[in-house]
Amino acid sequence: MPSQPVHDQSHHAVSRIGYIDFLKVIGLTGIVAAHTGPPGWVIMLRCFDVPLMVILSAMLGERAYSRRLEAGKPLQGYYLSRVKRLVFPTWVFLAFYFLIRFISEGEARSFRYYAASFLLTQYGIKYVWVILIYLYSALMIPFFCRFGQKRWIWAGVAAAYALYELAYHLKIGTESKLLMITFYDFVPYAVGLTYLGFLANRLSRQKHLWVAAGALAVFVGMAVYYRLTQGSFQSVQNAKYPARLYYLSYGVGCSFALLSFCERVRLRLYESKLVRFISSHSLWLYLWHILVLDVYSVLRFPENWVVKWLTVFAASVLIVYLINLGLEAVEKRKRLKWLWVLRG
Repeated sequence: MPSQPVHDQSHHAVSRIGYIDFLKVIGLTGIVAAHTGPPGWVIMLRCFDVPLMVILSAMLGERAYSRRLEAGKPLQGYYLSRVKRLVFPTWVFLAFYFLIRFISEGEARSFRYYAASFLLTQYGIKYVWVILIYLYSALMIPFFCRFGQKRWIWAGVAAAYALYELAYHLKIGTESKLLMITFYDFVPYAVGLTYLGFLANRLSRQKHLWVAAGALAVFVGMAVYYRLTQGSFQSVQNAKYPARLYYLSYGVGCSFALLSFCERVRLRLYESKLVRFISSHSLWLYLWHILVLDVYSVLRFPENWVVKWLTVFAASVLIVYLINLGLEAVEKRKRLKWLWVLRG
């Protein structure tokens, strides 16, 4: 029996949102773990986290867009809401983060560095490029909602990705920073993974498993090929910047396997307050972990990656929780609508 779309208001749909929250927590913890200096095998295993988060973002983004359509709200309002949700909080954090860095170090970085950071590229502060990926993905949701079920869209997505891989193989534009932050980020994430996220709402549980099996078969085949031709196993991380088939097949395979598993296995954990809090504030948790990482290094805490991972993640959750408590207290006394930007 086909699974219900995420925007359906049935009990089944509500439970799907619960496990999507849980999967967002898994993805976020994996991303944070990667920034704490883990061993190579951990870096390899968690390489599904960004693809998972983009797929989940597409699933939830379609739900938000569908609600706007049902309410008769204009398309430009959707785009503005995505910019407000993703870009404004990031800019607020970056302004605060750079101010703290300037006060503590007494030295400013170049204008180009700051500009690259506020433009959310990988050429400024290295962590915020993923926000641009989410923005690209969100911008494609209305297109897929309108044309995603057309037969020709499959060919279009496949052709776009094939041209992307060919362009990288021929080294076309790989030295161009502009193409790296547009074409080489847009096609695999905004076209490929976002389309898969759109489809995930419409595929049955069984088909989720088939997608997972197919993607992992591609990954294993490529891993064996690299082992035979290059004499050693190649880490998935090597194919991440820009994202190529070896990395994407692993990410898609793991993501759909997790989707299928969580659809079938119902856990009370899905509905826990902690999971909901982390999921609903994932953007600010991700942003705050950047500053917490710096503080951790300055204070010279233990460099054991497990301790660092747990400390950074827990501290980020605590900071966001305390900020929200403070905002709630302020909002009870003064109705300041603009404070939403600090909530995540």
